Amino acid sequence: MAVDTLLVFLPPKVRLGVRFFVWGLITLFLFILAWYSFQMAYLSRMRTFQGIPEFSYTWVALSVAVGSLLMGFTALGKLWGLLRRRE
Repeated sequence: MAVDTLLVFLPPKVRLGVRFFVWGLITLFLFILAWYSFQMAYLSRMRTFQGIPEFSYTWVALSVAVGSLLMGFTALGKLWGLLRRRE
């Protein structure tokens, strides 16, 4: 889903720059989120769920970290596609 209402009025080079900037911010956010999620997974390694004593909370934090990494790599692919389209 994309909202191009304002982008369609911009020149093509400016539009490309805005898209590159937005995907760069998204990529940066996702890798920072993954970094802190890995830290949280390590810090919560001894914590368990109250109702499930054998299930560590680390798995929850790891799911966020792995999901963020996968989405981050997808965002890097989008950035790479924008760079290749520019050439």
